[in-house]
Amino acid sequence: MTSYLIKTILCSGLLLLFYHLFLEKEKMHGFNRWYLLISMVFSLVIPLVSIEVKERMENVPEQLYRPIETMETVIYPQSQELVTTDTTDWTMPILLGIYMTISAILLFRLIKNIASLARGASNGKTIDYNGTRLVLLPESTATYSFFNRIFVNKQEFEQNYIEPDILQHELAHVQQWHTLDLLFIELMHAFVWFNPILIYFKKAIQMNHEFLADDAVLTNHADLKNYQLILINKALQAKTKNLTSSYNYSITKKRLAMMTKSKNSFNIQFKRILTVAVLAALSFCFVEIVVAQSGKTKPTVPTKKEAISKSKSSNKQRKFGPGLNNNELNEYNTFIASHTKIKTPDKGPAYNVLTATPKEKNRLYELFEKMNGEQRNESEFGFSQFPIPTKLSVSKEMFENWKDPKKFGIWIDDKKVPNATLNNYTEKDIVEYSIYKLYGAAKKGRIYQYQLDLTTNAEFDRTYPKRINDRIVVTTKDFIKN
Repeated sequence: MTSYLIKTILCSGLLLLFYHLFLEKEKMHGFNRWYLLISMVFSLVIPLVSIEVKERMENVPEQLYRPIETMETVIYPQSQELVTTDTTDWTMPILLGIYMTISAILLFRLIKNIASLARGASNGKTIDYNGTRLVLLPESTATYSFFNRIFVNKQEFEQNYIEPDILQHELAHVQQWHTLDLLFIELMHAFVWFNPILIYFKKAIQMNHEFLADDAVLTNHADLKNYQLILINKALQAKTKNLTSSYNYSITKKRLAMMTKSKNSFNIQFKRILTVAVLAALSFCFVEIVVAQSGKTKPTVPTKKEAISKSKSSNKQRKFGPGLNNNELNEYNTFIASHTKIKTPDKGPAYNVLTATPKEKNRLYELFEKMNGEQRNESEFGFSQFPIPTKLSVSKEMFENWKDPKKFGIWIDDKKVPNATLNNYTEKDIVEYSIYKLYGAAKKGRIYQYQLDLTTNAEFDRTYPKRINDRIVVTTKDFIKN
């Protein structure tokens, strides 16, 4: 979740920065309108997209793994119950409550503003005006629009104090449905309030609306200098209102500058192409890349030996959890301290081993998965979980290939046997297999290239209950880090 928040904020910030640097000052307001709206959605969606990239593996007879020294770190002796404590983690409910509360407040404010405008529309006198409705309000107010309504002060309108160009400006807002854009950004802000960049998107959208409306007025042959004088006068007496156009000074200043800017067709076309390139580049930067393996090799269900040998890399690639609370951390450390022993082998340095029942290891694995990076770094042990065992299908061609003693060394049900022993079986008798390619010292004294561990159907059924009950691998800290 944290990664998503960072990506969406960073992506939206870069898109808005690109807009201000390259697009805002060009007279391409229709294009800019859609760019701003699409950019907000783009920054929310693109970090959620995953793209699978296939990585071709070495073309070998079956899936292979480089062997690694197996350390005696998994022990299953006595059954001592783990002391349980209250491990309820309230972090996510609290965060969700905060999120929903703030969203509810923002939605309530939006609904309140819409209701206020609706009351004004119902209380004021309305008249037809160029296919829309003109609402005459008794209170003093700047001229503004909302959906198909234009709101004006009744007295100023009846005394002809409201210039036709101003009404044409608001009519352009109505005809181009600018209110929908503003409602969209307000709803986005209500649910994505954690992204502060949306506030600046709203300002950019409102500014672009003013450019579009000004263009519509000037296209109808309004006098440029007279229109600019009207806007300056309105800016001095402006009163802004949510979800409506405004005439404040800073906005008016930008509008006046844009009216006098000439249109450069080459720049506009170039920047449209550049926009597409930028969106493509950001898509590549912020999507989630998932690497999948391809080739003629077939996946195998890992054995316990394989799971231990791969635990080093898997622990490095694991995502950290939110972190243990004090009760959980005390539970974990207390158990580790009371169940850790030092083992001294005949050769090599001494190392720690953990004594735990399957039930206790399941609990330790659950706690380990919730640890953050700092807590895992301080842990003496690491924990991995086997997948649920499943029976595999072996082809006849594959089975016959295994009989070659120059290619494969055979273990059946954890016992080393001659390759010819396979003549006593059929491919249907083998339901699990793992293949390891031999490297370096592991090849010394051996004529075969691969070590092949096979499990028969009978052995699979006999060991299945224990394997389901005991799926946790415990590794020492040195094994995880080295």
